[in-house]
Amino acid sequence: MDPSIHRSQATASNTFVPPPLDGSLSLPEIYDYNATHNPDHLVFVYDDDEGVKKLVWSELGQAMHRAASVVRRNLKEQHRSTSTVVAILANVDIFSYFTTIMGILRAGHQAFPISTVTTTPAGIAHLLQHTRAKYLLVGVDPVSQALACAALRVPSIGGTIGDNVKAVPMPSFEELFTEPEYEREPVPPIHPRQTDPCLILPSSGTTEFPKPIIITHHAMLQWNWVPYSGRTDLCGHLLSAHALSMTHILGATMLSWTASTGIAVAGFSPWCTPAPPDANAVISGVVKTSATLLCTAPSMIETWARNPDHVSALKKLFAVTYAGSTLDRQIGDFFASRGVNLVNIYGSTEVGCGSEFIPDNPDPSRCTYFKASLLNDFSPHSTPKFIPFSENVYHLLFTNTSKHPLHVVNTESSGVKYFDTHDLVIRHPTDPDLWKVYGRTADIITYTNGEKMNPVPIEQAISKHPMIDRCVMFGKGRPHPGLVVEPSREYAVDIKDGDLVSEYVDAVWPHVDEVNDSLPEHSRITREMIIITDPAKPFQYSQKLTLRKFAVLQDYNDEINQAYRCTEVAQPLHRPEMWEQEHFLKLARAAVEKYMPCSLRDDDDLFQAGCDSLQATWIRNMIFHFLHRSLKISTRNIPHTLVYSNPTIQRLGTYIWQVIQYGHASVALSTLSGKIAEMEALVGKYTSNFPVYRPAPSGSGGCGDVVLVTGTTGALGAYILDALISDPTVTRVYALNRGDTKGARSVYIRHVDSFRERDLDWALLNSDKLVLLEADLMVEGLGLEEHVYEEIRRDVTCIIHSAWLRNYAVSLSTLEPLISGTRRLIDLALGSPHSVPPTFVFVSSILIFRNWNPRQLAPEAENSRPATAIGWGYTESKWVAESILARAAETTPLRISVARLGQLSGGSNGCWSPKEWFPLLVRSGQVVGCIPQLNGVLGWMPAHLAARSIVEVRHSGEPYMNMGHPNPVDALEMFRMVSEELSVPMVPYPEWLAALEASVRSGETASHIPSLAMMEFYRSAYRPLGSQNCDAVGFTLGDSERALRASQSMRSIVGHVVGKEDVDLWMKYWRKVGLLG
Repeated sequence: MDPSIHRSQATASNTFVPPPLDGSLSLPEIYDYNATHNPDHLVFVYDDDEGVKKLVWSELGQAMHRAASVVRRNLKEQHRSTSTVVAILANVDIFSYFTTIMGILRAGHQAFPISTVTTTPAGIAHLLQHTRAKYLLVGVDPVSQALACAALRVPSIGGTIGDNVKAVPMPSFEELFTEPEYEREPVPPIHPRQTDPCLILPSSGTTEFPKPIIITHHAMLQWNWVPYSGRTDLCGHLLSAHALSMTHILGATMLSWTASTGIAVAGFSPWCTPAPPDANAVISGVVKTSATLLCTAPSMIETWARNPDHVSALKKLFAVTYAGSTLDRQIGDFFASRGVNLVNIYGSTEVGCGSEFIPDNPDPSRCTYFKASLLNDFSPHSTPKFIPFSENVYHLLFTNTSKHPLHVVNTESSGVKYFDTHDLVIRHPTDPDLWKVYGRTADIITYTNGEKMNPVPIEQAISKHPMIDRCVMFGKGRPHPGLVVEPSREYAVDIKDGDLVSEYVDAVWPHVDEVNDSLPEHSRITREMIIITDPAKPFQYSQKLTLRKFAVLQDYNDEINQAYRCTEVAQPLHRPEMWEQEHFLKLARAAVEKYMPCSLRDDDDLFQAGCDSLQATWIRNMIFHFLHRSLKISTRNIPHTLVYSNPTIQRLGTYIWQVIQYGHASVALSTLSGKIAEMEALVGKYTSNFPVYRPAPSGSGGCGDVVLVTGTTGALGAYILDALISDPTVTRVYALNRGDTKGARSVYIRHVDSFRERDLDWALLNSDKLVLLEADLMVEGLGLEEHVYEEIRRDVTCIIHSAWLRNYAVSLSTLEPLISGTRRLIDLALGSPHSVPPTFVFVSSILIFRNWNPRQLAPEAENSRPATAIGWGYTESKWVAESILARAAETTPLRISVARLGQLSGGSNGCWSPKEWFPLLVRSGQVVGCIPQLNGVLGWMPAHLAARSIVEVRHSGEPYMNMGHPNPVDALEMFRMVSEELSVPMVPYPEWLAALEASVRSGETASHIPSLAMMEFYRSAYRPLGSQNCDAVGFTLGDSERALRASQSMRSIVGHVVGKEDVDLWMKYWRKVGLLG
């Protein structure tokens, strides 16, 4: 025995005498020794329905010989006398696996355990072929059987893998341990050479396929010495192996340690169906078997930290050892404060155990470090080599020695062979005997300024957010870092939708920014350097579930380069001595030119020129990054709708300059007067030169009503179309809709889908009176063929204009094409040959009174005050369109009917878009466990009734009508019904809002929970004092006397309130579409 090794094992045992460890016996021979000399010593423990069961060394020795007999019986004669690779692919209990491996070794062959969890059929075939395995022991479980069949069918030279590998049934626990003595072939004695291979384990690297690591008899003998490097006598201890696998180095080392120290192993019952162990099952197994030691991975320790009962159970153990990766310091500190003895062990498949083993008095306060010997730096059994990397950080290699034979040698220097771990280790600042892994050499990021950063702790901290699965930092050879984020599965994002990407980043950004607070300036991550993964390009993992960072960075190389291009500043933006407005115009121009394919003037609208949400995000990111990095200006108060609100180069540059010069609050005030001027200018632009109405001398119109209606694939439009087709007084309907932007669905198919979604009779779409047309209201002739346009102009008697973009993020200027389209429809009406022009019904919104005096009902009259509509481009554009129609009605014979809708609720089958504020509020009840209590009324109109009302009022002669529900429902009663349906309590609105905000910040929300933009609505909706002329969320209520007079459908619901039946229909629909669980 090496004199530097402490004689610490089996010092006081009456049942175990350590076997000779001087190399005179191989490991399988030591098993024979123990079965003879330590027959009654405990070796296996498990718990089943009948209680705790124990097995001793004499039983294990006999079972090993049975396993060896099974192996020999199935081997061909020519393979019995030579060392043959016998692979194992089985999902069995650890005792059967353990014993079968030793049986293979006792038969004189090489055991190769292969995981059924982390290895694919192709990976298995690769390993079998690479090791020239001749036999495969296969478990009876379905997973193993399926994997084996698939792997053996994989093509190989001259045939398949199965042509050279024989599948053999894996012996069961019952065969090995419980069957009476049966006749078996005698297993002849063996005495292998120490250089002979005996065990093969798959590597834990990050390559596509695991590499087989060959372990010799000499190496396994040296494993026997590892526990002697510690100061804990393991004999008498019971090691829980509930969380271990025999296919990993952690599990395989038990083969040696049990034999050399007398430690016993506890596991799950062999009579239970094996399953990947979870945290609860492992703790349960530990408690039931009264284990004293536990070996596991850090991820499971982090899970146990959340359960006080688990922490209490771990506190009773002598030690909890972990290996495989680093443990979060906060988790370690937490367990230390609870008195749990955590022990870090350093090792790998290529090296084995490289650190000192379990100390006699584990120090919980230093549990993230592993113990190293003052004499040998690491441990008496190993010889490390340290290469300085940075202050107190070293690049770690291990030297190949007879005392510590390495399983893999990958580098050589001056004739000395080493294994380069590619690990960086850092010494404890005050205790030179303690070390911990700092990171990987390949992971360290060196920026262009020479600064270095270890990304691992940053990645770990950011990945704690529940909406983030994993993340990878990048930045080598770059001026600053970035982050590739893979969302958790339930939060996956369509990266082609810039709005969804922005909403996701909005949700996780507060957490990332909090992590930034602990980082030096050069390593802080800016919002625009966050890349969200494409679900079609998920992160790649090795066979042992190690994240393949290099592969990830290769996969996202284009996106990373794009992110850096986003933050590059064009030549004209070199820092001047003083920043003027022109410099920010250059910044805006550079950002737009970088991402817009066409050349634009400074006053061209970006969105009208084809800018999509993703390009808008890139433009904003480049500007934000420049302000943050170059000018050190915080962008937190600049809205993320920056590009939408300022959609031209001129406005974008001016806005940024004004914010920097005068502050956000001052700019907001100046924007108000500018917005009014913009709205009035648009009215003036589109009310000049109305066509002169010239009816034909005999133009009296045909029989019946001919209606042109726009926007009939949406929620309201579908119900309007249904009502028109069903109306016997309507003889023809021209339904105009935009073409599918993706070109995937015809206008007919889109209508069918919309009707089906609302349980409408889609057979009506085949009616002879219906003409479905793809049109473009923004171009001359509405984008229709000339003869079609002429037919409509000649025959139409009514125009119902329902199509509009309901996007509260875009600005008024972006919506100008819709206003232009309205003017073209006016021109169409005034070009009619009939004796009177067609009636023009415009579907507007009560929200044009969003800033109305709350002490007055919104009137059914023209709204001549633009300030009442300011705030959203949507409401501003509706006000402009109404004003244009009002001028047309004043100066031409055009008859108008403006139908102002309030909040629409679900239609006849409960269909209510899950993206709207109320459905999302209901969803929040399931997330935060409560529903807000609101006082006041809600004047919601079911969508199908609103549609019928619009159709009914088309010839009423009423120019303005407010179409809210004539009998508003009590908000408290409405929310009570929702509360009961969800089985969650109602709480005061501020309490609910605070809970929701906390949930959004922490990322605990589901994928369709409110975006941050919607959160602004919820904040503004709270009205503590309320008003009799505002509804419960602050929307102005309107006088609806004229609408009631004109619409039978509205009169029919005067005595009806939206109630329980409606709520049930909504809930049913939201569950159907997955909004509610």
